[in-house]
Amino acid sequence: MKTNKTLYLVIPVILILLFSSCNFFDFFFTREKEDEEIGKFEDINIFDRIFLPNELTFITEYSMTSDENYLYAITTGDRNCPGQVVKVPKNGGKPLIKTLLNEARLAGFADSSPYDLESVDYYNHQLIVKTVPVWLQPEHGEFEIYCMNPENLSVQWRWVQEENGKLDYHVVGCSPIPRWNDYYIIYYAEEKKDDGFYIVFLDLNGNQVVKRFIQKSRPKDEGNICIVDNKLFLHQELEPLIIYDLGKLLDLNYNSNDCIDFSFSGEANIYSNIVTDGKTCYFCNIEIKNQDKHDCVMVLYAVSLSNYQTLWKCEFDDEHFDCINSILLYEGNIFLAADYGCVYCVNSKNGKLNWKTKISDETKWTNLLCEGCIVENYFVIPCASNSFLYYFDINTGKIKGKYNIPVFGGKRHCYVEGEYLYITTGSYIARLKLIEEG
Repeated sequence: MKTNKTLYLVIPVILILLFSSCNFFDFFFTREKEDEEIGKFEDINIFDRIFLPNELTFITEYSMTSDENYLYAITTGDRNCPGQVVKVPKNGGKPLIKTLLNEARLAGFADSSPYDLESVDYYNHQLIVKTVPVWLQPEHGEFEIYCMNPENLSVQWRWVQEENGKLDYHVVGCSPIPRWNDYYIIYYAEEKKDDGFYIVFLDLNGNQVVKRFIQKSRPKDEGNICIVDNKLFLHQELEPLIIYDLGKLLDLNYNSNDCIDFSFSGEANIYSNIVTDGKTCYFCNIEIKNQDKHDCVMVLYAVSLSNYQTLWKCEFDDEHFDCINSILLYEGNIFLAADYGCVYCVNSKNGKLNWKTKISDETKWTNLLCEGCIVENYFVIPCASNSFLYYFDINTGKIKGKYNIPVFGGKRHCYVEGEYLYITTGSYIARLKLIEEG
């Protein structure tokens, strides 16, 4: 009798293992909590890729901008199907789509080559689009800047750099063209000129006003330039934070040695964008404690803009880190998202850590957080590894919403308007709203 009882216990266990290996119980058991959506969302598709003339064209994740009534986005492009500019009513009405190459040639720029569009931004009834030649297009070594009329997407003016030689495309970057007072500021470098880079000032009509070669350091990637008031902040890996007076840059007698170097204590490697409230600037870097033991730590800096002194430092003691993909300043707090899946909130006055949340216990390579934004009382971050959009309560760090939406990697530009988040997904533009239950 004892043997029979043992069999009665063993046989069900074997059957359970057998059926579960064949996904038999998927119909009866709920998914793990990590794979479920949290919260209730309103999801409205206001633009679909079916409106685009080529099935291989996608809405790029790099940039999206808006005015009062419309969103503006750009598409991927190549020689066979050049990039396009899309104007979408925020209510999801009929879009206006123009191919930039065609519009440029209609405006008289017959030598234009805007196949690949990199960014778009809206400034005071001007739509500024940055383009670069496709990689397999050796006859064009320059990038081009276009100003388009937001009403009908016609081209108003174009600027092209006239230097000889190939550009360093990492310097060109994918970030929108910065604007300072009544000038657009463009920066670029040449591939064989490692001792500096060029800064160009354009007026609102596209005329080149000032061009300076900065023989000091050079940016290597997008987001390395931040402009606030009359100062330009430039950072590069393994270099000090360099601060330029834009007024002096416009001065014909400007000397690049007049810039300010903010030197770190020990070796440093800046790994974030820069944010500022006009009085203090904040950024992250990696400090190397012991080169031989590969001992290093991620540090958030607060630096005074009046005397360039460090006000405070906040060290993060996590074992795994690579870079901070998002750093935002909002209502006295700094919100950070690290690529290994951790989100932090730090008090901007004293550097105290308010809270820390990790989205899962998986490895950093499967928690690739993208560029974030603030939507009402939420810090919102897309995760490229699992295609979820996470909504964190800004006061507690608790995950209030988790919504499955296609996220195809890279930095992402989300446009926020009140309680709504507009996000590009490649195939469509969605308008999302997290609805609080209860």
